Amino acid sequence: MKRVSIALAAVMMLIITGCSKSEKLVIMHTNDVHGNVIAEHAEDRGGMLRAKVVIDSIRNAEENTMLIDAGDDVQGFLYFTLFGGKVEYTLMDKMGYDIIIPGNHEFDNGVDSLASNYKNIDTEILCANYDFENPYLKERVKPYSIKEFGGKYIAFIGVSCHFEGLVLAKNAAGVKYTNALQITDSIAGALKNSKQADYVIAVTHIGYSSKYDLPNDSAMAVNSRYIDVIIGGHSHTTVKPGNKGKNAPILNNLDGKPVLIGQTGAFGKSMGKITIDLNDLSKLPEYELIPIDSKYDSRIDPELKEWVEPYEKEVQALNSQVIGQTDVAFADINESVLPNFVTDMIYDIASSLTPRKVDFVIGNMGGIRHPMPKGDISAGFIMSMLPFPNCVLVMEINGKDLKEALDVMARRGGDALSRQITVGMKDGKAVNVNLNGKDIDPNKTYLIATIDYLANGGDHMTPLTRGKVIRTSDRLFKFDAVDYIKDITARGEKLMGDSTQRMYYVK
Repeated sequence: MKRVSIALAAVMMLIITGCSKSEKLVIMHTNDVHGNVIAEHAEDRGGMLRAKVVIDSIRNAEENTMLIDAGDDVQGFLYFTLFGGKVEYTLMDKMGYDIIIPGNHEFDNGVDSLASNYKNIDTEILCANYDFENPYLKERVKPYSIKEFGGKYIAFIGVSCHFEGLVLAKNAAGVKYTNALQITDSIAGALKNSKQADYVIAVTHIGYSSKYDLPNDSAMAVNSRYIDVIIGGHSHTTVKPGNKGKNAPILNNLDGKPVLIGQTGAFGKSMGKITIDLNDLSKLPEYELIPIDSKYDSRIDPELKEWVEPYEKEVQALNSQVIGQTDVAFADINESVLPNFVTDMIYDIASSLTPRKVDFVIGNMGGIRHPMPKGDISAGFIMSMLPFPNCVLVMEINGKDLKEALDVMARRGGDALSRQITVGMKDGKAVNVNLNGKDIDPNKTYLIATIDYLANGGDHMTPLTRGKVIRTSDRLFKFDAVDYIKDITARGEKLMGDSTQRMYYVK
């Protein structure tokens, strides 16, 4: 584990660059872009090529700039499915990112895949609270970096999220986690007290806040003494300038000093811009969000566009392959229609895996990445809507563990269930369970379907790990889903949604 001491300079690498007399430092930042290279689907927002236009404009106007990403650079669009990260990481290098940190989705294809992607880029990679067994990552990923601007030393510390409930153990093998709150302020204090840094910026992938007792940006801000700015990611929170109360960009630390928190939402729809006064570091930085949309299309870098083109052709080939239609939009991932459609689809797919009757499906909204638009539905859309390397499986589980799993879902505020069951939620517990007219019997064994991510304890579904897997599909869910929709279309049917609230609050 990385240890921090007053003699920090002797044992940890300092990277000090730049020497300028400009009065300000402008930091551009992104988070949770998830590989949105060229904006697609119903909402024409975001896109890495568009963001490059804004980045170049700011760099041309300002003497001192930094470009930083706070994790989850990949997973959510077809580029990662088809090319495994090559497109996103190479683009980030071409865009001139100065610092990136790993998010949880960086590990979706495992540690070795991440190391392979990092080998292809020159961008500096920071993370203070992961220790890697992988030799390349152990050497390449540094805890922090210090840059000099206008005679002031600005430290950047990278910290990332706890893997529990987010990353499968096999995908994070050989990575040891340390509490992000403890290590970040400790490093910041050591750097400031030893006069190595005048100002400290934490670059985090821990979320603005958390439903669980886990480190997050707001907790880091109010429990710190030495952190000046937090550039965050993970929770997809749009921290707007001027917000008061919920998702506020300004929180006071233990000494009453304001700490700025910036986060831009997700999918590169906005880019953050933080301007630091180098002549007076005690002043609160200026903070703004810049929308990334189609107004930049006419100014996209032609060389960058040419480099992306062969990959984009393969993506568009899948996006143009129509496999079904819907008469209405399944508009919101967090509403009931789309999760209901997905879990009902899992039920039908799972029913083909076993001759026994499946009782119901436990799904997750987090596995659905895009709302479904009205009209033609393509194979590419389904594969990017359900991008993760999950498989449908059928498992036996006793009623006691099953009830615990429903309680976990209730503590999260609800999640996705198939049509056979409805569940009330009250005080973080599952109540009024109705499974085909009956409650869950703790002494009975049930046959349920889910995805392997949840069966292995993802989304904190530890109770499911006590079940016995009977059968697993030999293909990824996204491919099963494409064929399922093709079959519906071949029968002359359209995709239909059910708006029933299968998990609902009870007063």
